[in-house]
Amino acid sequence: MLPSVLVYGALTLVAALMAALAGLPSLFSPPFEGRAGAALGAGAGLAALVVLGGRLLERTEWYRRMGEVLRDPVKLLLGQKAGVPEVSIVAASSAIGEETFFRGLIQPGLARLFERNLHFEPRAAVLLAIGVTAVAFTLLHPPWKRELRPWTIFALLMGLVWGAIAAWSGSLAGPVISHFLVNFCNLRRLLAWEPGRG
Repeated sequence: MLPSVLVYGALTLVAALMAALAGLPSLFSPPFEGRAGAALGAGAGLAALVVLGGRLLERTEWYRRMGEVLRDPVKLLLGQKAGVPEVSIVAASSAIGEETFFRGLIQPGLARLFERNLHFEPRAAVLLAIGVTAVAFTLLHPPWKRELRPWTIFALLMGLVWGAIAAWSGSLAGPVISHFLVNFCNLRRLLAWEPGRG
């Protein structure tokens, strides 16, 4: 658990420093006026949809195989007896680290590059930046086994949605809350995963 927290903590600090040096908007800004509730609600609602959808998909063979592949690395990362505190720490550090780096640094940095250097219209620059950042985020979730292909596709879809929420709200609050809830619920579920469940 500690190595994961240290890696994500370092990622957060590096991303914040690079964003500040590049003159990008603050990574930790509150959402644009009038959008805070909607951004947080969208993040939490998306997480609920993903988690509940996962519970329904547990009835399918491909989803169960994916869970069985992910179970052992999760137990190795967190420890066999990990409880809510350990899962919360890892879920929070990964959500903050990944969102800070991808949606807080890479996405706005690319949008600025596309607009200023490649002369894209602002809206087109943001949309392209969301797409490119989502692909980069997906590369962090490779299907090292065939059973994990759905996990990689899921990472791409979530990267697109979290990128859209961040761009629309001007804040990482919605994506971080959503990412944390998805990670927390899924890590807890994988810790309890039993082979051959159905």
